[in-house]
Amino acid sequence: MSEIRTWKCDGSGCGTIRKESNNWWMLNHDGQGFMLRPFDDQLARSHAFQFCGLACALRKISELAGGEAK
Repeated sequence: MSEIRTWKCDGSGCGTIRKESNNWWMLNHDGQGFMLRPFDDQLARSHAFQFCGLACALRKISELAGGEAK
C-alpha cells in the first residue's frame, strides 16, 4: 500500500496545504549555499523546506541569509 503524504508550506505564517495543481518549490541548504528547485514528490523527503510559491521561498531564503523578510 502506498503512503499518502500531505505537504504544508514552510513559509513564515503561511501553512497552505499542497494540492496536485500547485506550483510548489523546494529549498535545501547544504552549508555552502541554497538550492531552490521545483517541487518533486520523490525528492521532497530529503529537502528541508517546501513552499507553496516563489514568494514564500524567497522570504525564507532572506530569513536564513540574515535579511529582513516581510
